[in-house]
Amino acid sequence: IPVHLHGYPCDMGEILSLAEYSSIAVIGDAAHAIESRFKNKHVAILGDAVCFSFYATKNITTADGGMIATDRDDWTERLKLMRMHGVTRSAWNRFKDEGFKFYDTVAPGYKLNLTDLQSALAIHQMERIDLSWKRRDDIWGKYSKVFGNMRGIEIPPEPKEGKHAKHLYPLRLELEKIRIDRDHFVEALKAEGIGAGIHFISLHQQTFYRKTFGFKPEDFPCAAKISDRTISLPLSPALSEKDANDVIDAVAKLLDYYAR
Repeated sequence: IPVHLHGYPCDMGEILSLAEYSSIAVIGDAAHAIESRFKNKHVAILGDAVCFSFYATKNITTADGGMIATDRDDWTERLKLMRMHGVTRSAWNRFKDEGFKFYDTVAPGYKLNLTDLQSALAIHQMERIDLSWKRRDDIWGKYSKVFGNMRGIEIPPEPKEGKHAKHLYPLRLELEKIRIDRDHFVEALKAEGIGAGIHFISLHQQTFYRKTFGFKPEDFPCAAKISDRTISLPLSPALSEKDANDVIDAVAKLLDYYAR
């Protein structure tokens, strides 16, 4: 399950080659990656199925919901069945002019279909997806140009080939060079009027997994290290130049104040 985290496309060449050699299905997590491309190919076609999120904070939103892309006919039919209670005919099709046909429940399905209103929202946003991406890309470039010269942080990489969806702008704190941890850095940004997120807290450090499986932070040191050092800065096409400058000024102020 390759995860195109923050919108950065995974190396799908290596992943698909390994999957083909081992006869393993590839299901992509493209929740952050509606615009992402690996080399010249959209991530939607790189895998047996690729899942997208249209949650409220995503680059395209239907308030909630998502989309699965696949070219496998058998999976398509199964997905259509499972999204509507496992019933063989949708509520709409059961009452179309072709005449009534008996329906049957053939699987323990779910209620996961998007409404027409939600779908209309997504279609409308698709019309400006490139414009929204371009604005986020401009802000991203502004951040990286300045932050790349600051001590105490590591900026996110750009793919050498392909396209980054620019869903999130993660900064990694170099804790050896500053006198503040990740959580207090987020609080200090808040005090400066800047909201920051944490994407994400590593799974093995969360309560259910600690209690159920007895995980400790040191069990997965790489995941813990990245989790404990990473913050996400505001990144939205709605940000003004002043907003972006305020973010930069706040980060610079904190790095200067807490420098070792």
